Amino acid sequence: MSRFRAILMYHSLDDSGSVLSIEPSVFRSQMRSLFERGIPSVTPQQLLAGQGFEAGQPALSLTFDDGFANFYTQAFPALSDFRLKATVFLVAGYGGGVSDWPGQPGEFRSRDLLTWSKIAELQKAGVQIGAHSMTHPSLTRLPFDKAREEVLGSKRALEDRIGEPVTTFAYPYGAENEPLRRLVAENFEIGCSTRLGYLSAEPKPESLERVDVCYLRDLFWFRRLFRRSTGAYLVARAALRRGKQTLLGPA
Repeated sequence: MSRFRAILMYHSLDDSGSVLSIEPSVFRSQMRSLFERGIPSVTPQQLLAGQGFEAGQPALSLTFDDGFANFYTQAFPALSDFRLKATVFLVAGYGGGVSDWPGQPGEFRSRDLLTWSKIAELQKAGVQIGAHSMTHPSLTRLPFDKAREEVLGSKRALEDRIGEPVTTFAYPYGAENEPLRRLVAENFEIGCSTRLGYLSAEPKPESLERVDVCYLRDLFWFRRLFRRSTGAYLVARAALRRGKQTLLGPA
């Protein structure tokens, strides 16, 4: 595990207090902290390749799952102010609509998603667009043929819309298995999991670890992201998460 490379996972920026949310004011403070400490934000591809930052220098990627409209109103201004890059993973079949796919927690049903015009604007501004399936199912619960179409259909649909290759994928709910990982490896440069942790010393591009920022709400932990104490904290949180998942059963 490399404590100096991390992919951060966000969802929504709002004041709901949900585990899927970060307050906009907290997010801006986090971005200011990165800027003031000179910690670069690069794409997951650059992070994996060691590009855009000096060897041994801490660096991270900022990723946002689902494509909520508040990325444009809350995240993008802060990212622009502090000159930071980000990747947004879109649910292609719901683009320009609302987040009413099955499985959404109650407080997140029918939230506005990014419109296609805003997506085009973000893309032109340098935001990386990634795929997050067509309809946000738990892919491991589907027959493989249907899961395959969820993955590849989202890539095709987004590429048709934005006119550029879509090279990054995030597994909905973090549900992945070996056939899905092979599929992602064959069709994308990067696959992002929800497995909690820094990038491994020998990372697998089709299933990269991420740090869920719900564990970094307190700026104490965020500002110490690359310290040993935070590494130990995240290892403990990951162990608790695995224990809970074992009790609840596989996704």
